[in-house]
Amino acid sequence: MRIAASKALAGVSLAQLPPSARAALERGFVEVEQSFAVSASRAETHVERSAFELARGDLSRAEASLQTALRLEPCLAEAHLNLADLERQRGREAAAEQAIRAALKCSPQNAAAHHALGLWQVRAHHTDAALASLKQAVALAPVDARFSYVLGVALAQAGHRADAIQVLEATLKHRPNDANVRQVLGQLLEQAAQHPRRLFVDL
Repeated sequence: MRIAASKALAGVSLAQLPPSARAALERGFVEVEQSFAVSASRAETHVERSAFELARGDLSRAEASLQTALRLEPCLAEAHLNLADLERQRGREAAAEQAIRAALKCSPQNAAAHHALGLWQVRAHHTDAALASLKQAVALAPVDARFSYVLGVALAQAGHRADAIQVLEATLKHRPNDANVRQVLGQLLEQAAQHPRRLFVDL
């Protein structure tokens, strides 16, 4: 339990803690590192370690862990996608795209990879390509509310309000209590001069 708690607190700034709590958390971090060493032969361990280091703000060590994971398992899509996100945080969009493309090459039916590509294409202002990628992600993982939510927002921003409403209404059938989806859908329905009570129909 201490290891799990320490992983969850990886993003906490030690400088903001009192000395006693800081010492306890530092000991917890040491135990986390030791737990990673136990299964260091597994690529997934290094992906997990990268997330831990990223939460602690150490981008260099996070990248090193991902590179280790990819040496152990070159076609691990999760590692490529995490590397893409890291490169995005660094502002290196070309490198981010390269990592996403690598994930798709390894796993063409990976919904998260298509979603990541769509987000990259949105940032690059490739609207039509972005919508196609985001739609593919939803087609591959139709019950993932996050993918559907992003597609709905992208459709609305591209001026396809009716399509956005359709996507978001379908999402609510799977996740009727999703506040983000409800909020965006409500706004779109108001813009379309439709009564907000449609939110509660056929859910």
